[in-house]
Amino acid sequence: MRECSPNRYTFRVVLKSFCKQGKLRDGYKLFEQMLDNGISPDGIEYNILIDGYAKKGRVDEANRLYEEMVSVGLEPSIYTYNSLLNAFCKETKMKEAMELFKTMAEKGFEPDVVTYSTIISGLCKTGKVTEALEMLFHKMIERGCSANTVAYNALINGLCKDENIERAYKLLEEMASKGYVPDNITYNTILSGLCRMGKVSEAKQFFDSMPSRGYSPDVVAYNGLLDALYKEGKTDEAMKLFKDVIAKGYMPDTVTYNSILLGLARKSNMDEAEEMFKKMVASGCAPNGATYSIVLSGHCRAKKVDDAHKVLEEMSKIGAVPDVVTYNILLDGLCKTNLVDKAHELFSTMVDNGCAPDIVSYSVVLNGLCKTNKVHDARVLFDRMIERKLVPDVVTFNILMDGLCKAGKLDEAKDLLDQMTCSGCAPDYVAYNTLMNGLRKQGRHIQADRLTQAMKEKGFLSDCFKAPLRA
Repeated sequence: MRECSPNRYTFRVVLKSFCKQGKLRDGYKLFEQMLDNGISPDGIEYNILIDGYAKKGRVDEANRLYEEMVSVGLEPSIYTYNSLLNAFCKETKMKEAMELFKTMAEKGFEPDVVTYSTIISGLCKTGKVTEALEMLFHKMIERGCSANTVAYNALINGLCKDENIERAYKLLEEMASKGYVPDNITYNTILSGLCRMGKVSEAKQFFDSMPSRGYSPDVVAYNGLLDALYKEGKTDEAMKLFKDVIAKGYMPDTVTYNSILLGLARKSNMDEAEEMFKKMVASGCAPNGATYSIVLSGHCRAKKVDDAHKVLEEMSKIGAVPDVVTYNILLDGLCKTNLVDKAHELFSTMVDNGCAPDIVSYSVVLNGLCKTNKVHDARVLFDRMIERKLVPDVVTFNILMDGLCKAGKLDEAKDLLDQMTCSGCAPDYVAYNTLMNGLRKQGRHIQADRLTQAMKEKGFLSDCFKAPLRA
């Protein structure tokens, strides 16, 4: 029976499938196999592979294929340029994108709406909104290339990030006047911009005007405004808006509930927060790590660490795994209520449960131990942190420095200062001043004066410079 060799069409179909699935290594092997079978890849095959690499963010490999394509005498198409431009812009490599855009024009290619929209998005992403607006958007219109919603949205987003909300409004009106239909991204971008700028009243007015503009706010719009209202402390307005979400038939998501819980927790309304949490679970909306962290933090802020501990236990019961942020919140709450022994126990539990403590975890517990005069335990914990290859920052060092000095362990404190320097963590004003004050309190004035001089040489000023130098 005669063996049937794959033809160009077969290779092309399989290559497209590999690239669509992100199997670029298999795609490239197939590309090379074409050559082995005596089929030279054409522009279409190159474009498929270039686009595959570009969409995966592997812009250098995509660019290398483009250069190879040109070197073998194949002419890139508008599709080739748009794929590469999109990759460069997503990686914010605007210098390379603009050079390619120039090359494209020099070779006689007329940029289309995709080309312009891609470059406009890239420029706005890198903060070059004026350039995007003046150089490209206007040039695009002048050349008779109709803009699209993507181009307008990119510009509106850039203007909102620049806090040029008035110009964003004008573009919104321009869109409507030219027959382009603003979408949910358009409206939510302006709403988000207003909220980010703290113009919550204006954001509410804009939100209320959406239906008259032919757009019904979606759950993303509700979430953005809810969060802004709570941050402004406008709890009643936020709750009214939440009821409106339910009345309009929208299903609140985790982001919605988290915004409400955060607002209630900040106001220390933990009873209401607990009720809202129960409603969330009952509605079938699954809490995430942020949800639990918000509730834990609220209980800790209200000094209700037992309730916070119950939340942690509840997480374990339903199979939710606490992360390091969750543990750190409870560790901090326990230490701030002087339950340092419980914090120390929780720290051990955290390690046993496979959650690696970070520098914040250690700093929180170290601070609690030092403030309750358990400096020996603090030193043991600090040494354990070093053994686990965690690098203390200046805050961690200063916590232990303060504890050692208050406990009268000045020699250990001096050694710690040397350890800071050797570890590459430059001692700051607090470290020097803590040790110097400790030395003076013990009457070790000569050593204190030497440290004062060292501080002066390093450009630090000391609270004790007015004290007379002693021989």
